[in-house]
Amino acid sequence: MRILVACPTLGISSEVWILRQIEGFAGLGHDLSVLCWRQEGYEPSDFTDKPVEVLPYELPLLGGAHRWVQRAKHAGSRNFVRGSAAEEKALSALLVRERPDVILCHFGNVAMRVLPVAKRQGIQVVAHFHGADLSSKLSDRWYRWTLGHEAKQFGQVVVVGSHQAKLVGGKGVAQERLNLIPCGVPTDQFDPMPRPAREVVGFIQVSRIVPWKG
Repeated sequence: MRILVACPTLGISSEVWILRQIEGFAGLGHDLSVLCWRQEGYEPSDFTDKPVEVLPYELPLLGGAHRWVQRAKHAGSRNFVRGSAAEEKALSALLVRERPDVILCHFGNVAMRVLPVAKRQGIQVVAHFHGADLSSKLSDRWYRWTLGHEAKQFGQVVVVGSHQAKLVGGKGVAQERLNLIPCGVPTDQFDPMPRPAREVVGFIQVSRIVPWKG
């Protein structure tokens, strides 16, 4: 399978799971290419023998003085997250050249940004939601409206938690296209922690203090 993996910024140290996923796909023998809007940290040779395509456009386009012009242009499609005409032209040329079978987009806003061009070329988009794309970004009504309109058009949707699954399901995504895959840790890369002598084990949880994190 020819897979195009798309993410906003490639190389962020807190998003090492994108690198691990790319390595995993390559290990399964898939033909990979990588798309991002910014790159830092990793060299392309760290995970693929193909160059990383970087689209030289600002991400996102939800704010700034030009936002009303962009919204007016995209009112007909009801996708207010999509990129400029120049960006979509560059993305279209990339898809014609690479001809992926599927585009795996990390974060929902990237999936919605890629979707208009992918649909025109008949390429399936898989949206992988992770966190802010189904929490803080929902405070922007233009993002909410776009998600409500576009979510049903994804080929598949991946979420990392049951709360996200409920949110996406509420946007009309059918259960057979909704995949709950919790985040995992490659435990073989870490030394095992010695078993404490006491009966009760103490631990620290680092997270936002919200109900759905338990």
